[in-house]
Amino acid sequence: MLRAIALGLRHIRHSQNVVYPRNVIGNNRQNTNGTFVMKYKQLLILVLLISLNACTSIHRIQTPSPPFNYDVAEVTVENCTDNIMLNGILTTPLDTKDFPVVILVSGSGPHNYDEEWSGHKPFWVIADYLTKRGIGVLRMNDRDFDKDPIDFYQNTTADFTKDVLSAVKFLQNFEKTKNSSIGLLGHSEGGIVCSMVAAENPDISFLILLGTPGVTMDKFNISAAELSYQIAGTPEDVMQNLLKFNQEYFEIVNNYKTDTEAKKQVEALYDTYFKNTDMYDKSDRYNLISRVALPWYRYMYQNDPAVYFNRINIPVLAIIGEFDSQVTPEMNLQVAARFFNGKNELNKIMEMKNLNHMLQPTDRYKDYSLINETVSTELLNEIFIWMQTL
Repeated sequence: MLRAIALGLRHIRHSQNVVYPRNVIGNNRQNTNGTFVMKYKQLLILVLLISLNACTSIHRIQTPSPPFNYDVAEVTVENCTDNIMLNGILTTPLDTKDFPVVILVSGSGPHNYDEEWSGHKPFWVIADYLTKRGIGVLRMNDRDFDKDPIDFYQNTTADFTKDVLSAVKFLQNFEKTKNSSIGLLGHSEGGIVCSMVAAENPDISFLILLGTPGVTMDKFNISAAELSYQIAGTPEDVMQNLLKFNQEYFEIVNNYKTDTEAKKQVEALYDTYFKNTDMYDKSDRYNLISRVALPWYRYMYQNDPAVYFNRINIPVLAIIGEFDSQVTPEMNLQVAARFFNGKNELNKIMEMKNLNHMLQPTDRYKDYSLINETVSTELLNEIFIWMQTL
């Protein structure tokens, strides 16, 4: 769900929830006269999202190009409950009647149907790979993805489940897919959305969770923050102070009562830790105070994925990468294993070697944008092979 600014990582939708050292990039740290200088940037979601769309003109080596040996249809999914029309792309095998279909659900932040960031189009890569091998794929724009981020974050994870349910209904009524089994593939927060749907909807046949949290947002954010501070070489005393600040901030979110009260609490908290220090920053302070009132943010911090894991009985494939610094594998896979292992013989819970949160191949913690591959071929193959067992 989050992305470590301390690592200089460019995928914006996964970094908005913890304080990171502003000046630290990769494993380097800036020093002035031998003193470790830390400026802490707590960025508001909408500020981060501006950076997400940077460098979209970069051509990535895995981006599919025509001609395609499968059908490509531009479709519109209607969410009648909220009166929303969602544009998307449905790719289906040629001249095949009996094939499964998987709906792709993106993680936090507004995304188009390719889940595009910095020139990478992971959902297009996944769709292309699977459809070439006989599996239909539906991918859609997020609701309000092209609006002001403030509007987007008035939505919550629960709202996104209604969009997925509308996609299921669409496939059940679409001529070429009306007899298909339907599964869900969710990335990061998208995995929580998919789990919520799968826990309640008997029409879902299988579930694929990629980099999906198994614990509440405050827990995995603290874990991700600590890892990122360590990678950045943050001094121990500074790191512990920041972790304590984050924990107290999360407690305010979890105990939220009113916008006014929560904002006052955050204001007081920030000033207690950072006022009259070289870490103080007016924009950071403003962003932290403003963010606490966003519906999406509050919902995510109080939503426990384990509640839905417990009610899922269909086959599940859950994968988190070895180098996922946002949804760390040890903590989150333990929860997935506790609920899914032994429940269905087809369930598979795994930590994938040399994989980061953005599903890219890597042998270390590295800036996402510097990796030209969009999706690990090992991951793509693992998904396909697992689906063949269904």
